[in-house]
Amino acid sequence: MKVLHITSIYPFSQDSYEGLFIKRHIDSLKEKVEQKVLVCQLLGSKHPGWSMKMVNGVFLSVIKAGWLPHRVVLWLNSFIILTFVLWYRLAKRFDIANFHLAYPNLVHVSWLKDALNMKFVITEHFSTYRRSYLKLPPKDVKRIQNIFHHQIPLIVVSQSLGRDIEAFAGIKQNFNVVNNVVDTNQFYFHNDVKPVAKQFIAIANWRPVKQPILLLEAFERAITEDSEITLNIGGEGDDFNKMKKYVKTHKLEKSIRFLGDLNPLEVADHLRTSSAMVLTSAYETFSVITAESLCCGTPVIVPLLDGLKEYLNDSNSIVCDEVSVEAFENAVLSYELEKYDRRKIGNRYSEVFNASTVGVAYYQVLCSL
Repeated sequence: MKVLHITSIYPFSQDSYEGLFIKRHIDSLKEKVEQKVLVCQLLGSKHPGWSMKMVNGVFLSVIKAGWLPHRVVLWLNSFIILTFVLWYRLAKRFDIANFHLAYPNLVHVSWLKDALNMKFVITEHFSTYRRSYLKLPPKDVKRIQNIFHHQIPLIVVSQSLGRDIEAFAGIKQNFNVVNNVVDTNQFYFHNDVKPVAKQFIAIANWRPVKQPILLLEAFERAITEDSEITLNIGGEGDDFNKMKKYVKTHKLEKSIRFLGDLNPLEVADHLRTSSAMVLTSAYETFSVITAESLCCGTPVIVPLLDGLKEYLNDSNSIVCDEVSVEAFENAVLSYELEKYDRRKIGNRYSEVFNASTVGVAYYQVLCSL
């Protein structure tokens, strides 16, 4: 099988996290299919322009919009995809074009399907369909909805994401679920590392949907009840300064510590030494940090969200029935470190989320198209 992966985001360096989940999905197939990757980036600039080059074995097309209207940029992008596929197929025919994230690369889906006459599939990795896309101008929303009215086979990372897309598009989808990949060479249970009792960790790109102030309020109340409780916070983001101000204003510096941005190995180390990982998001369709925590054998305290219910249970988590300060305060105070078999959790979820397992599932779906 020969697959062309087409995406708008992709990590081009080892320290880049943009599109890392897409690269991990693609890499999970590398021993099963012949594949090429085409990255189509649309960038703002003072003047319009276009370039195509090879970066680390990946084809990179960059359109600089300049003063060009957005609709013209979208047409140019579709034309580049069409030209690339037609040119490359002179030497090697692709069986499948796999579009990672439908928008913007499939905005002219009907035209591309007619011109290329090959199998298309869409792989969606996270939900911008519940909130972000609905904030776009109505014309753009209709363009994106139209993509899913062509009934292209759809691969999603959770049932929750599939339902989000159906609700957004207003039409039933034929979708299959393939988990996100966790790098289990970095995230795994380590028998020689012991967790610190009453030490918790929360890691995120801190923005409103992650509800950081709710997290801090819950821990402030829990710390008032039990002064031995501590919280380490990893990551930064739009709300990071608000969080630092809250901790300073409420004089919580001795109990709540900011770790800043962490690389994957640092994340894994902190997860292993923590009693539990805490997530207070208002919405998740998968949550990679939750999966990474479980692979390390670290239980999680999370809200009752559809995207998390698909792989959590009482043996690996405390699931709060509501996203409230009181619910998370009670969960932290009632947490029992000895209740959980961390080795069993780590071994179980390292098997579920590793690249080999996910790659087999991904390949089976592609073969079924």
